[in-house]
Amino acid sequence: KALTQHSLDIWALVGAQGIVRSMSDSVAVHLGWLPGEMEGRPLGEFLAPEDVDRLQELLDELAVDPAEVRSFLARARHRSGGWRTLEATVSGLMPALLGNEVFVLNARDVTARERTEAALREVEYRFSRLVEQALTGIAVLQNGRIVYANPRFLELAGYPPGALTERPRVLAMLDRSALPALRDLRTELATGSRQAGRVQLMGRRRDGSRVEVDVATSVVDFEGRPALLCTVTDMTETRALQRRMTEAEKVEAVGLLAGGVAHDFNNLLTGILAWVDIASDDVDPLGPVANALFEIRVSAERAAELTRQLLAFGRRQLLDPRPLDLGEAAVRLKRWMDRALGANHRLLVTVPEVTWPIRADRTEVERALTALVMNAQDAMPAGGDIALTVDNVTLTADRAASLGSLRQGDHVVVTVRDSGVGMDDATRRRIFDPFFTTKPQGAGTGLGLAAVQGTVLQLGGAIEVITSPGAGATFRLHFPRLADPAEPSTGPSREPMPQRVPRTVLVVEDDPQLGRILRRILVDGGHMVRLAASPAEAETLAADPVDLVVCDVELPGRNGADLVGALRARQACRAAILISGRPITDDELIRAGRATVRLQKPFRPQPLLQAVEDVMRMVPGR
Repeated sequence: KALTQHSLDIWALVGAQGIVRSMSDSVAVHLGWLPGEMEGRPLGEFLAPEDVDRLQELLDELAVDPAEVRSFLARARHRSGGWRTLEATVSGLMPALLGNEVFVLNARDVTARERTEAALREVEYRFSRLVEQALTGIAVLQNGRIVYANPRFLELAGYPPGALTERPRVLAMLDRSALPALRDLRTELATGSRQAGRVQLMGRRRDGSRVEVDVATSVVDFEGRPALLCTVTDMTETRALQRRMTEAEKVEAVGLLAGGVAHDFNNLLTGILAWVDIASDDVDPLGPVANALFEIRVSAERAAELTRQLLAFGRRQLLDPRPLDLGEAAVRLKRWMDRALGANHRLLVTVPEVTWPIRADRTEVERALTALVMNAQDAMPAGGDIALTVDNVTLTADRAASLGSLRQGDHVVVTVRDSGVGMDDATRRRIFDPFFTTKPQGAGTGLGLAAVQGTVLQLGGAIEVITSPGAGATFRLHFPRLADPAEPSTGPSREPMPQRVPRTVLVVEDDPQLGRILRRILVDGGHMVRLAASPAEAETLAADPVDLVVCDVELPGRNGADLVGALRARQACRAAILISGRPITDDELIRAGRATVRLQKPFRPQPLLQAVEDVMRMVPGR
């Protein structure tokens, strides 16, 4: 009795019918009842209704075998009205003396423990839900095998939900390129120099496809054994976006470089081409000097094409987009490409009966297609067929997204396919890089495909390449369909002039050499010329109005378009030709006013003289 009275547990003697015969004083601590208040009453009066029958079942079982021990969990009513959870055992008390009439009950208040366990279960449940529904892959590794993985990890790895029963090895999920980084991390974790780490790896899904992942790792205890907790984030789209941003920055840098160089470089080329043409008129066309002048002209034109390709790659070339039928353009391209390709190569063109119109610059698109066809010819040194196909295609949202910046909807796709040597992945990834070429030294500038890509992107399209070694190459150019092809023709009319009319022309050019050659061309064309080397000098010389201003856009301290606009405001000129070595924008054309045309350097004498005639036709009452 002394042991029971001084115990923190509740001790009671209970009869076979559940009547309390004796109760320890500790019951008052746990339930608030005094022992005398409970003795002589059924124990069931103090238990929750759902636990009463369970208690009686235990007593009945012990009546058969009083030596057994039975355990149960029950809720007991506190004197204050609340409930406490009791964990109890019941067994016979000295059955040899008392038979099966008296049982001893030992109970312990586990309410606090129950609350703690319930709270832990809630936390575990919430944590489990968070892990199971996480958008990040989570896995636990032991001895190189995956012992736990959430659904997102299995999705990233390409495994079905039940694949964990196989305990797959993590090495099977990694690309060979990822092994060195994994080996270094494993060594650091094993030696204890790091308890956590982060590494970027190339993973391999179950179907063999690749996925770029960022893996954060830490050493944890899992089911009593050391383990590696891995948090895996899919970085494939992020890396692709970063690469596109890097490419855009590279394009921007090259574009800025090309735009800066183009002006001065094209000024020089304009002078070279013009003086060559002028000199050619004064020499024997069959003599050696004429031949030398021809070679100079060819070299200058090649230099001009190189500048144009740089501008195209940087998406800074001047485009004149208009409604274009790509099917008609492809057929037209075939007519002269058949002669250029020679006998060993054939260009096979397939177009639909009706090709959706696009908005594009015909000249630049034809240059792009020509470059692709010529590259296909180079890829088949032994000869063969080159297929050029035009298709009307409606892109789904997923397909458009896979091509980059396209939107879903109708597009016209031009495909150029060859059966040549093809390219490996490393080459394919670099073919649009500026100055990258697989051709022999001196056989190419490495700007052809870069210019093609720049032109396509500037026109709002996209380009994709499908190739492998020995399987040829396929280039697909996607152009958005033009919803409303009806567009009025702009620019000067092309009806022939009965005769060339002498004009008074003000030339504004800050390059002295180029200014002299422009004056020479215009004077030889029968015009009267005033030459100004600065905006201030031009305003002085225009005090007496002129018919036409030929003005460089890049002038010291002032844009040529603004200068022409100011001269027009005071009615000092009737028309204008804007010239520049870099693309002249539509905004500059508008600022110069009506009856203005642009002429891109370098140009030869005849285009300048023709531009004079063209722009004067735009003047009312010319």
